[in-house]
Amino acid sequence: MQLLHKSILDDQVLQNPDLRAELSRLQSYWRTACDVMIYKADIPNMPAEEAEYASDWCIRLAEEIVDAERAFRSGRRPSGGLDSCRHWVWERFENLDRGLMSNGIPRPSKK
Repeated sequence: MQLLHKSILDDQVLQNPDLRAELSRLQSYWRTACDVMIYKADIPNMPAEEAEYASDWCIRLAEEIVDAERAFRSGRRPSGGLDSCRHWVWERFENLDRGLMSNGIPRPSKK
C-alpha cells in the first residue's frame, strides 16, 4: 500500500493535516509490525504473534484514511467508518503499548 510506505495518495501527499498526522503515527506501527514479521523477532510492545494482526489493522485504517482524504479533497464529509475503525485500531495499539495483548488481556509470561 503506497500510502503506508510513501505517504502518497493519487500522486499527492495528504492535504488534510489531521489525516496526515494520523497517517504518520500509523506508519510508525506499520514499520514496527513489518520489521517484526521480516526479522521474526519480538520488538518491545510488538510481540511476533501480534505483528500480522497489527499490519492488518494498519491496512484497514489506511483504507479509511484514503476514503476520508478523497472525501476531504472533493469537499464531502467522510463516512462514519473512519471514526469506528480509528477507535478500534488505536485501542489495540494502546493495549500493546501498555504491555498487554491487543485485546487488553495481560500477556502470558514466557517460560
